[in-house]
Amino acid sequence: MKTPRLAKFLAAALISILPAALPASAQVVISEFMAANGRTLMDEDGDFSDWIELYNPTTSAVNLEGYYLTDVGIWLTQWRLPNVTLGAGEYLLIFASGKNRANPAGQLHANFQLAKEGSFLALVKPDGLTLESAFSPGYPPQKDDVAYGMAQLVVSATLLENSRPSILVPAAANQWSTDWNTLAYAPGAGWVTSNAPPAIGFDTNRAVGAPANVAPSGAVAQSTVNAAYTPNLAINGNLGDFTHTLSTDVSPFWQVTLTNQTA
Repeated sequence: MKTPRLAKFLAAALISILPAALPASAQVVISEFMAANGRTLMDEDGDFSDWIELYNPTTSAVNLEGYYLTDVGIWLTQWRLPNVTLGAGEYLLIFASGKNRANPAGQLHANFQLAKEGSFLALVKPDGLTLESAFSPGYPPQKDDVAYGMAQLVVSATLLENSRPSILVPAAANQWSTDWNTLAYAPGAGWVTSNAPPAIGFDTNRAVGAPANVAPSGAVAQSTVNAAYTPNLAINGNLGDFTHTLSTDVSPFWQVTLTNQTA
C-alpha cells in the first residue's frame, strides 16, 4: 500500500528520531518503523500490527520487485517484495505482521514481526547480499506506539554568534535583578564581560571535598514530644537514640533546618 506520508495516519503518535541524515547513496531507505504498535495504525484485518515505512529520497522512481526485508542478519532474503514501484519522494507502508501478503493491489505484510526489545532490520538489494538501508547491528529497545526512524532533514542554528558573554557572581542579594534576561537590561558594574568563546555549561573541574554531614548543626523541631524523646536525638550522632512524637498526635512531623552548607 502506497502512502503519501505515514504521519498522515499518525497525528497522535510520537516519533523518535535518530540524529543522522538519510544515507546519501541509498535509492530507498527504511525511513521509520514501529515495533510495538498497540493502538496507532490498524491493518485491513483490524489488527494493530507492527509496520515498516520505506521512502524514496531520489528524483527517480524505483521498482522494488526483488528487494528483501529482513530482521535476521544471517537471512538477508527473508521476505521478498513484489512488483511495486515507489515514485520519487513517495513512501510505502509494509506491515511487519507475519501474515506474508505480497499482493501489490492490497496492503503488504512481511512474513516476520518486529522485536520490541531491539533487533537487526534491513532492506536488501535484489542481489540478496547488499544492504540498501539497515539498522545494524540493531535498533535499540522500543516503546509502545512510538515510531523510530532516521532524520530526513538536518537543520542547524547558531544560538550564540558574535556575542561576548557577561558573568555575574552576586556577592549580595541586591546585586541580582529580576529583569536580567530581558533585551532592555543593562548590566551593572558587577557584571564581567568575558572574551572567551560563547558557551553554555558549567565547570566540573574543581576539587570536591569528602562528604560532610551538616545535619547535626541544624535546628530541629517536631510536632509533639513523647517523654524524653526530644527531636535533637535524631541528629546527635548516636545511632542508639531516637525521637518520638505523642501517640495522640494526628499530624506528626519532624524536621531539620540546615544552618550550614559545604562548598
